[in-house]
Amino acid sequence: MSRNLIRLSVMMFYIYFMWTIVEKFNSIFLVSLIPTLSLLGYFLVALPEGYLLDKVNRTYVIFGSSIINFAIYAVLLINSSLIAVYLVDLLASVFSLISADAFHTYVKDAVESNELGKAISYSVIGRSSSEIGGSLIGGLSAAYFQSFFPWIILIISAISVIISLPEKVKRKIDLRPSVKYRTVLSVIRPIAFFIVLIMIINGLFISIDVLASGFFHLVLHSTALFYTLFILGFSVGSLVGGIIGERIANKLFGAKFTFLAFVSLSIGFFAIVLIDKAIFEPVITFLMGLEVSIADIPLMAFFTRIIPTRVLGRVNSILNIFINGSSPVMASVFGGLSNLLSVSDIFIVVGTLTFLVSIPAYFSIKRIFKMREEDMEKILQKEQTKEKG
Repeated sequence: MSRNLIRLSVMMFYIYFMWTIVEKFNSIFLVSLIPTLSLLGYFLVALPEGYLLDKVNRTYVIFGSSIINFAIYAVLLINSSLIAVYLVDLLASVFSLISADAFHTYVKDAVESNELGKAISYSVIGRSSSEIGGSLIGGLSAAYFQSFFPWIILIISAISVIISLPEKVKRKIDLRPSVKYRTVLSVIRPIAFFIVLIMIINGLFISIDVLASGFFHLVLHSTALFYTLFILGFSVGSLVGGIIGERIANKLFGAKFTFLAFVSLSIGFFAIVLIDKAIFEPVITFLMGLEVSIADIPLMAFFTRIIPTRVLGRVNSILNIFINGSSPVMASVFGGLSNLLSVSDIFIVVGTLTFLVSIPAYFSIKRIFKMREEDMEKILQKEQTKEKG
């Protein structure tokens, strides 16, 4: 629950400031710095964070992240300048992502392997619900309650601290030799190509966050309400996908379905431009969120299942660096491109590239879905033997 409240506060922050910045400065580039900075800081702490998650009680990490986030958001009470907003964005996002990583790795401690799909489904429901709440509160605050926003986000952060008190976790003690990061990379090598493809997709997907406020304010000449509904549509779609995902996602789990999900996403980017009515745009993002959620649940469960628990924290950190690594770069690229191309043209380019990436993704997925945790453990042991020799 605490992790979801942290996510809610981050989503509030995004929606509120990405609208108020474009409204005040009419600059998509300044807006693009919000998602850029939100991920940039995480890369500085991802590797030591992964090592920490493999060594300590992960509920302590969630609790510590909640306390630090509360202190960071308190800055908004005394300073809401653009520089202060960017600084809060950078720091708060770092600890939000650390909290998410801690929860993700905690799931394997708390849940049996055959229940991971259901657990991931519940996790998606919780994440989507927090994104819906954050989008609503952030959007309504931007439209009607701007003076109260710092207090609202601080109160939510305080509640997160209260309910995140650490607990004792039953965790198997692994007496095998400690694994170095260099050895951990050997586990990622067999799935590296697919990770690169996901990194590209993720980088393209950040275009929605970067361009949405500018698209509604500068192109559609709409209001903060419709912008909020547009962002909200994706989260509601993810929520619905999380609810039905546990029941049907395993049946659809496979290369063909993942390929079709990527193709559907590319069509979604085209539809955003072709259906240029603000009232219909949230329907498009709802369908995109539904597709992503149903495809994501079995993928997340699969990777959590096949990665050995003793290196899951570090593997998760490295994967996040790769998968999210393109997002801050592409956010800046999209912000810069907005000075050269129209927002509509950029969405068309993104849709085309998403479709092209889906083709090699199909063949990569067919190969890696044959892997098991035993295969990964053998790779680890082989690398450790080579190091000793």
